[in-house]
Amino acid sequence: MTPFRAGKIRSQLSPRIGISHPVTDKAVIYFNYGHFFQNPVYRNLYLEGTLLDAIPLIGNPTMENEHSVHYEFGIRNYLDETHVIGLTLWAKDTSNLVGSEKVPSFFRGIANPYSYTVFLNYDYALSRGFDISLFRCFSGIWSGRLNYSFLYAQSNRDDPWAGYRGEHTLMTSPKRPRVVGWDQPHRFTGQLDLQLAEGVGPQIAGLRLFEKISANILFKASAGRPFTPTTQKGQLEPHSGRRPWTYQCDMRLCRDFTMFGLECGLIVQVRNVFDHRNVVAVYSRTGKPDDPGPNTSSYSDNYDKSHFFGQPRLIDFGIRLHF
Repeated sequence: MTPFRAGKIRSQLSPRIGISHPVTDKAVIYFNYGHFFQNPVYRNLYLEGTLLDAIPLIGNPTMENEHSVHYEFGIRNYLDETHVIGLTLWAKDTSNLVGSEKVPSFFRGIANPYSYTVFLNYDYALSRGFDISLFRCFSGIWSGRLNYSFLYAQSNRDDPWAGYRGEHTLMTSPKRPRVVGWDQPHRFTGQLDLQLAEGVGPQIAGLRLFEKISANILFKASAGRPFTPTTQKGQLEPHSGRRPWTYQCDMRLCRDFTMFGLECGLIVQVRNVFDHRNVVAVYSRTGKPDDPGPNTSSYSDNYDKSHFFGQPRLIDFGIRLHF
């Protein structure tokens, strides 16, 4: 039995700095810089694999923390008393990402060759982007926000287990970064908040049905994530294809009232209001969720995949009580 050994105590210095400066009575510029560290997933640190396994995968408790350096520069300007526009440019460089690497086969005496995969601080990533936002502070009965984000992300691999699933070793693994599987270059977000106070709204038969109602509407749209196309000859450039755009509208309504001396609220929450079928996976031959390409059966039961689409419309009802 292998004896337990106490791990070494490690510490990290994580400097962060933020500077802002007003350039006019309505505009301010700011700059943020920082170093951020994150512990590796404990499963990757302490996974107990042995050479007796069919495909050995071994944890590595000596790995260091993943390290990210973040830069941010922006400007915020008040157009009037209620509207604010902002622009933020940012960049993030990450090193020491956990990756899995195959150790080539070796001989143990006259036994058959063994090979295994171990986790190392080998992977890296970089991302660049900017955000443009327009805010409307709460005034009257509503507030809102519009936001557009551009993102460009690259890494040598998608996730820590990519080396375990692939065929490369530490010597043959690609050294150049490429687009990652979670890259979404364009994202739009719109949010609207409504709130009617007591005594507000039309009166019908002595009742104000719309008073004390609050509503939140959130709309999101984003470019599709990458996928790796294939042909009859094999795979093309990794992540060189794009899935279709996705969008979703969510809504939340709440009506407050008083009952038996308690403040109560009826809540209705609707996700994916328009029941849009967002594509989350596609067939690599066609880039479509419902067409696997040539040389397939004519019966759709063989290739209709419900999990290729996102969540359908979902409606929740609830009640809240204030004591």
